[in-house]
Amino acid sequence: MSVVSNQIAAALNGTGIVQVVKQNVDEYEYSYLCRVHEPEPMQKWIDFVTAVLRAEARADWDVWIAKRFFLKDGRLVFGWVIILSADIIETAGEEFKGVVQSVSAEQGLHFEIEEMPLPHVTKRDRNAPNARGKGVGPVASMPGDRMGSKS
Repeated sequence: MSVVSNQIAAALNGTGIVQVVKQNVDEYEYSYLCRVHEPEPMQKWIDFVTAVLRAEARADWDVWIAKRFFLKDGRLVFGWVIILSADIIETAGEEFKGVVQSVSAEQGLHFEIEEMPLPHVTKRDRNAPNARGKGVGPVASMPGDRMGSKS
């Protein structure tokens, strides 16, 4: 995968409307199979697509957005396909990424996921017995426990 293609996927995921399920890079195009989040109103997705198509009208790249139906475990399901194509795909990709980010910002759709370690949690095994013998262990190894010992 190209760096720009991965950045576009991250920008699409960052909208909070869609989740990129699969992506593909070709010589002249980037393609993404996406899932639109169910709880989100469809109007947000329609507004997003409209803004992207307006940007396409002024750009040197083409974007194709459509529903793709397929069978998954015998059930009919669908996803949204976004295909960006251009003669110089890297340059077009940078521009498209900017469009996705600006549309997200205009619509207040930008979400960032930040992971932080909890300050009170250490990397030690919290279930291991401590120096006083308190903690989780096999029944036979617990001090003063007769259930695991043979009488």
